[in-house]
Amino acid sequence: MRKIQIHYPDPLKKKIHCPVSEPANTDLMKQQLKAGDSAHGYNRIRLQQLIDGVVGNSLPAAMQHGSMVCNEVGKGVCLHRVSETFTSLVEEILDAVIDNSKKGDIHIRASRQHQRLILQITEKNNYNGFALAWRIGVLAQAVSSLGGSLDIRNPRQLETTISLSIPPKLAA
Repeated sequence: MRKIQIHYPDPLKKKIHCPVSEPANTDLMKQQLKAGDSAHGYNRIRLQQLIDGVVGNSLPAAMQHGSMVCNEVGKGVCLHRVSETFTSLVEEILDAVIDNSKKGDIHIRASRQHQRLILQITEKNNYNGFALAWRIGVLAQAVSSLGGSLDIRNPRQLETTISLSIPPKLAA
């Protein structure tokens, strides 16, 4: 068993140490989503839980790249009518960021702008911005088919931000 650092926003800026024996299972989360409304294949989930599961699956890659991932999404941010397709897209976006990092400092947060929920992934030590921008461009079409948008700011800079605009029909 190994220990990892999971960072949550905390007024005291404490680091929480968690023993991890195996990565979180997003397949299990997908099954739980389906169980809530099996006729339609979607349900309600906390965004923080979804991100934790995806990051858990990506831990081996993050460790290999020497990158730290900080989930700053609050517990009160929920999604509803979440499909397996959406969950897979979030996983692919985070994988793209982690795969193109080297000693990365990745921060994930959520905010509301107008009627949309925005998931922002900021890489504060961007290593391979061209490859990251290409992968985000490929994923943007799939996100758009769900009614959202995906863009990348400053792909050639040290600090790069990917923004996933989640449509109102998914944001609780």
